[in-house]
Amino acid sequence: MLPKKVVDTQPQLVDALKTNNETLQNIDRQFVQIMSRFHIYFFHEGKPTNLKGTLRFIVDETSASPTVQDVERAVIQADHSHMCKFENDSAPGFDLVAEGIQRYAEEAPATITPRWETEKKERLAAKQAQAAEIYTDNAKPEDSAKPTPPSESASTFEGSSLGRQQKALPSTESEAKFDEQYVLEDITDEKEMA
Repeated sequence: MLPKKVVDTQPQLVDALKTNNETLQNIDRQFVQIMSRFHIYFFHEGKPTNLKGTLRFIVDETSASPTVQDVERAVIQADHSHMCKFENDSAPGFDLVAEGIQRYAEEAPATITPRWETEKKERLAAKQAQAAEIYTDNAKPEDSAKPTPPSESASTFEGSSLGRQQKALPSTESEAKFDEQYVLEDITDEKEMA
């Protein structure tokens, strides 16, 4: 027994699969826009399906395997229901599909690796742009001119290219050791660091 919802929507699904259906045309249009990024192999049924005594093709060759540049096409000598259900490795079309999958798998790394690198660079650039936008939105003109308040335990000096005061370590015996181990960097306001 099928759920009522499935039975009620079945006519809509059948209508969506009819030739010249607007939904299918939209899907086709969107697919055509991206298909150049992929290696495509279209297969279509080579034998008609028995529908209550009437033999007919469920999906015609033109719909199943449209003639498109740089796309492979092939017929599988089976009806619609059996063209992708191989009973064994000697079933019609098995070798054809297996060869296609094997070849595409071997060619994939040479195609995919450069795309991953490009996408990685694009994601990094997008993150950097987003960070720059956040930084610009959070930086207020009055904050950038405000000097760092002096600390009782540290002396201050002017030296920043931004005109801010920077904290320096107190003069002690460990100062020389510190200078050897660390490099002083511009100290920014806590708001800018967050």
